Amino acid sequence: MKQNDTHLSTQIAAIIFCVLFLSILSFSGCSKQYPRSSLPPSISFEERLLMVMPPECDLNSHVFSPDGRNAACMAKKGGKMYAVVNGKAGPEFDAITIPLFSPNGEKVAYVAKKGEKECAVINDKIGKSYDTIVNPHFSPDGKTLAYAAKEGDKWFMVVNDEEGERFDYVSRPVFSPDGKDVAYAAQRGDKWVVVVGGKKGKAYDEVSRPMFAPNGKMVAYAAREDDKWFMVIGEKKGAMFDRIGRYVFSSDGKKVAYAAKEGDRWMVVVGNKKGKRFDNVSQPIFSPDGRRLAYAVEQGGKRRIAVGKILGKRFDDVRHLAFSPDGKRFAYAARENDKWFIVVNEERGERFEEVGRPVFSHDGKTVAYAASDGDSWQVVINKAKGPHFDRVVPCSEYLFSFNVRVERGETMVFSPDSQRLAYVACKGGKMVVVAGDNVSEPYDQIGGMCVDGSFGYIWADCSQYIYPENITVAVGSSYICRGPQMITFSEDGKRLAFGARKGRELWWRVLKID
Repeated sequence: MKQNDTHLSTQIAAIIFCVLFLSILSFSGCSKQYPRSSLPPSISFEERLLMVMPPECDLNSHVFSPDGRNAACMAKKGGKMYAVVNGKAGPEFDAITIPLFSPNGEKVAYVAKKGEKECAVINDKIGKSYDTIVNPHFSPDGKTLAYAAKEGDKWFMVVNDEEGERFDYVSRPVFSPDGKDVAYAAQRGDKWVVVVGGKKGKAYDEVSRPMFAPNGKMVAYAAREDDKWFMVIGEKKGAMFDRIGRYVFSSDGKKVAYAAKEGDRWMVVVGNKKGKRFDNVSQPIFSPDGRRLAYAVEQGGKRRIAVGKILGKRFDDVRHLAFSPDGKRFAYAARENDKWFIVVNEERGERFEEVGRPVFSHDGKTVAYAASDGDSWQVVINKAKGPHFDRVVPCSEYLFSFNVRVERGETMVFSPDSQRLAYVACKGGKMVVVAGDNVSEPYDQIGGMCVDGSFGYIWADCSQYIYPENITVAVGSSYICRGPQMITFSEDGKRLAFGARKGRELWWRVLKID
């Protein structure tokens, strides 16, 4: 990927900023499935051809709006670049990033370069020019766009065209769940602060990226003074540790759990209560109701799952921990020697060469996952195996060659009544949507680019990742690249909606389920 040299130091700093707070063990994460009767009301279940990509558009630069009503791509002609939205070409620039749709699908934004300056473009409206713009993000309601900008040697946050205080560096913006506040880490000299809603917190030697509680009432982050780390939750400092790993809020926002290191031992801390010490621990996760906590531990070369104070069986490796929606059941992938299997409430399933993340139905009674025998993949639903494919597309995976984790949104979903399962699979270099005996026609691509900052990664031909060669503006770090929900059931479970590319045609398809 071509990149402007002036952005490289920013990318490296941002990646290091993320890596500092990762523990060795981790669970691959995916976007949360929509619970029963809470599907986004704006998603379209009307099938339509959204646009035909013009020849100037890179085939690997298309995106769909989350509601399924719009599509866009990135075009290049005569040394100039421009966005094409629903077939309409936008203004020309020297370079642009891949378009980014707001969560409600009503706005599309990208960063554009003209000469030595960069600007944010929202629905063809050109914003103020700066030396550099990185990390554009929309608020959850789609009403606000925030990004980090640089003038001279100073960085600042821009929120709906309003400039914040100048610093030596600012991290990417984090929105509160209601979209009213923006939080970010900022550096001035050798000190760091977390800024929430324009208000600076206490200065520390180092801080992590802030996280809002699900109810938006509190912000948490890790901070360092001298050689000791601690959590700052609200405005309260926690206990001192040698290192802090990943942290997470409970669903009600009342509890924070995190991995912490004392000496050469790791533990999970909930509030100020320290757990048992191990050689290593993963990021903890709460059950959806917030009553149970689980994480992976490593001790003596073996790994196991801890749920509350109960330790599970020892295995060579464990990953992909998931709770049922009611929090009563849990499942994870485990390995013994060279075979993987899914464990549900400590009951082992069939052994395979590889298994994917287990997914619970909304009623918690059914568990589904992808499994490979070495030559092909199939989906297992409560021990019943489905048809074979070249690949069952995972919702999340790490690209070591790019140092990026791609999170596509859900690629395996249950209907709201828990009676049907749908997933995305690859066969013969094409992609299909599968729901029981219902299989869509094959497409070149299901879903669009995974866009976050400068990098846009795509599952191109079911065998490799590619990125558009036309990208020349590097917009911040994409250590985690997130995509929207790939497939969505209707409320009655009888239709599936998804975006798909066939040649140069960008469709919003609706698969009827028998």
